[in-house]
Amino acid sequence: MRPRRAYTAMLGLTLLLVGTTACGTGSASDSDTLVFAAIPSEQDSDPRQSYATVIERLEANTGREVEFKQTTNYNGVIEGMKSGTIDVAVFGPFSYVLARTVGAEITPVAVSVEDTKEPIYHSYGIARGDDAGVTSLKDFKGKKVCFVDPASTSGYLFPSAGLKQNKLDPDKDVQKVMAGGHDLSVLSVKSGKCDVGFAADTMVDTTMPDAGKLKKGDIKVVWKSTGIPSSPVAMSDALPEDVRKGITTSFTKQLNKDWLVKNGKCDDAKSCLVAGESATWGYLPITDKAYDPIRKVCNVTQDEQCKGEA
Repeated sequence: MRPRRAYTAMLGLTLLLVGTTACGTGSASDSDTLVFAAIPSEQDSDPRQSYATVIERLEANTGREVEFKQTTNYNGVIEGMKSGTIDVAVFGPFSYVLARTVGAEITPVAVSVEDTKEPIYHSYGIARGDDAGVTSLKDFKGKKVCFVDPASTSGYLFPSAGLKQNKLDPDKDVQKVMAGGHDLSVLSVKSGKCDVGFAADTMVDTTMPDAGKLKKGDIKVVWKSTGIPSSPVAMSDALPEDVRKGITTSFTKQLNKDWLVKNGKCDDAKSCLVAGESATWGYLPITDKAYDPIRKVCNVTQDEQCKGEA
């Protein structure tokens, strides 16, 4: 659990990382530029390339030039939306709830979905494949545990709830390590830097194996969370109505493989890249109510971040 003054210092740093708008007004919505933000899902990934189709549709439907902002962590997105230096952002489910909690005036527009078109994913508790001493979360006691980020849903919030449900205090009964990314958490467990850890299911099941970073037997899954609502895209309530309408049209009607192929934006569904590994099919409409499960888990963990006091 991060002390308040450390959290405040970190938020100040992330504000510097997020920066100001191209015209230097300090308020993204005041200019002809639409500031769109996301964080890398992997250490060596390029979000600008991943979101090229998103940027093209946003520019076409809003009439604004899109400025892409790559932030280094979840708090960069939260503070950027709260301060008005970011207009539209891809959140993690927990970081979206945190943003609303700390006063960001934002509305969720859409949720990323994979080929199944189900906006649900899971957190995995993992150990090395050859570690016979770890078969459940109960075996995490006393071990060096890799989490992802304090504002990560599947890399911190749901794992903390899972530990508590197994009579373990995540602040006292394990040695916390913040890996900084889902892939880094997995790699740290694989290398032995951490004894055990947590990561999103897609990172373990498909993303890292497909990239040749993980082979069968390297990692075993010893725990799977309940379903987590997928990552939302949210926009600032301060944006003009026509711009908000253009953003909504982009994500809820056009940014999916069906529309992109039908309208000649992609040659075929297989080669069509919508937006990274969590939106392999595209996006579906979403409302704030879909994230009530995150708030319920906050009630279980009683994490101070859930109150905006981390």
